[in-house]
Amino acid sequence: MNPLCAANRASGLGSLTHAAASLLFGVLGIVLLIVLCIGVFFWWRNHCSDVRKKWAASHGLRFVKTDKALGKQTRGVYGLPGMRHTGRDVIVVPAAAGSALYYEVTWVEWHGDNDVETKRCSFLRYPLPGFFPRMHIKPEGVFGLANNDVNTEWQAFNKEFDVKSEDERAAHALLTGPMQEFLMARMRGLHIEFSGNEAFIVLGNYKPENSVAYAGLMNEWLAVVPRFFFSAAPTR
Repeated sequence: MNPLCAANRASGLGSLTHAAASLLFGVLGIVLLIVLCIGVFFWWRNHCSDVRKKWAASHGLRFVKTDKALGKQTRGVYGLPGMRHTGRDVIVVPAAAGSALYYEVTWVEWHGDNDVETKRCSFLRYPLPGFFPRMHIKPEGVFGLANNDVNTEWQAFNKEFDVKSEDERAAHALLTGPMQEFLMARMRGLHIEFSGNEAFIVLGNYKPENSVAYAGLMNEWLAVVPRFFFSAAPTR
């Protein structure tokens, strides 16, 4: 064999071995980086959950780490997109008609074949003393029409809130003068959904102190509801 050919072959094999080793180390590096990122993510989530749990304990409130049924219920109430909706870090707060739940819902959304995004948002579920017809009270929105929903004589209120209900008579019975004034003064910007004997509020980023603050706000709201409202509403 020509020594020059043998040298060239050995050099070629060496280059291939070096390339394969570089590729292997590159793949291992990527795998280790992914494992590290996943580990940091779970550590951070558990750390946040522990901080929230300690806050609840320091205020004498019960804490539940996960509640899948609560996540699914919230998805149905608000029509949340995506999948794997799970209620997390649930703080149980005594309320006028039972126990209010302040919690975070996490879920995943797919964008294309490989792009997965994790979403999260906090909510309050507030117990009501009786049946409430399906209804929402939320901000009218930039492009909202002030008079295409349940309206009152107060035009400023109509421009501020979008109110829709399966029972318009019940909605008008709820929206007394004092109730409109309370909503305008204390609850602008909040999206409230009523379903059965519960009210839900979407609250954005999770802050443990919001559990007590918004449960208290809803207690004040409930005190403004006309006394006849729940007794007049149909039972289900």
